[in-house]
Amino acid sequence: MHMHQKPGAPQYVAPPEWLLRAVSAPSISHFVQHPDVRLHYRSWNASDANKPVLLFAHGYRANSHWWDFIAPYFIDHYRVFAMDFSGMGESGPRAQYSPEAFTEDLTVILETDLGPATVIAHSYGGLRTLRACADRPDLIRHAIILDSRVRFLDVDSGQTISTPSPRSGSTQLHPSYEAIRQRYRVLPEQPLPLYDLFEHVAFHSIEEVEGGWRWRADSALPYTLVECDGSALLGRIDVPVDYVYGEGSSVVEPWRAERIASLLRYSRGAICIPQGHHHLMLDQPLTLVAVLRALLNNRPA
Repeated sequence: MHMHQKPGAPQYVAPPEWLLRAVSAPSISHFVQHPDVRLHYRSWNASDANKPVLLFAHGYRANSHWWDFIAPYFIDHYRVFAMDFSGMGESGPRAQYSPEAFTEDLTVILETDLGPATVIAHSYGGLRTLRACADRPDLIRHAIILDSRVRFLDVDSGQTISTPSPRSGSTQLHPSYEAIRQRYRVLPEQPLPLYDLFEHVAFHSIEEVEGGWRWRADSALPYTLVECDGSALLGRIDVPVDYVYGEGSSVVEPWRAERIASLLRYSRGAICIPQGHHHLMLDQPLTLVAVLRALLNNRPA
């Protein structure tokens, strides 16, 4: 039997209590209109004006819901937000994408009364955050970068800033929610020990449009936008930055993590999460929460 209507909530199998508690925390949407794009971000406790801001930034082709089972564990001490980069989640598409455009997404949202903030960013979102740390240090008080592959000219091939590659998404529409849900994968693929976390991000990565179902990401997004000037970039950062990576990551090698941390002026060294892979929030969520709490608690407010 095909499910032609999207269920009202992710179809969990055996959700643990901690997961249900996190995803049941209410959030509200905000939009900011930039001349080039309409950007979306969410908040869990925006009215707690006396608390410092904590902003979560997702990876490439993901969305703010990847943080739903992480972000609520920080509302006691922070005003917590999570953003959607342009062309992803509920943010609008751009006519043209570039590394600079995604960094601009982050800074535009921080400029809407959120900055200076602490930013926790994963993968490609971490690269955009590092660039913002260098270019707009007035907006970022502290950054925690999660398994972002910083490239270096002496070891990684490619130009300093690549030209956009062909689009990464398909324009194909699928006939039912069930049909497209069965095709959902995370890239790079990795062991996912808790099905319900995977189900949650899949549910929020699919939307119904006229004629069928599609991924909630602009099909015109380039496959990749590579920058290889890592040494120069990291050397310009004066903001405190912590770097965290997964022991089993297929994106960040241990030597690369150590090199990244060594080039950050105010880093406390590369922090490895045992048994973690690239998508740390999916396979080591509670360990990630604990690591983030420790890093946040030991930085000046």
